[in-house]
Amino acid sequence: MAIPPRLISGALLPFVLVPMAASGAEGGPTETGPVSCEIRVTEGPAGVLLEPVVVAASPLQGDYEFRVFKTSGAGTAAISQGGAFTAEAGEVTALGASAVDANGSAVARLTVRWLGGAVSCEKTFP
Repeated sequence: MAIPPRLISGALLPFVLVPMAASGAEGGPTETGPVSCEIRVTEGPAGVLLEPVVVAASPLQGDYEFRVFKTSGAGTAAISQGGAFTAEAGEVTALGASAVDANGSAVARLTVRWLGGAVSCEKTFP
């Protein structure tokens, strides 16, 4: 379930939260034991797409929190998304997505927790 965007200060910047299913993209994840996470950034003409993903060495259930903090001349905004997930062994599991405009800068943070551990990763752009 997506959590609506919240205005921290200034004008609300355009962004969208999109729940997603598993995907098979490649990347350079942050690893903690048998679980790794990554925030993938795709820039396009309409803005920047941020995709939090997890890869587990064995089947895994847990929960995640994905937060994006965006700052530009128009103000500051925050996006928050999270919930339960299930990952299959060796498969890239997309946990969601967030799209923001390309103006200004942003920091995206992903925390993945499961019984016995946790892993976090962060991406700053531009």
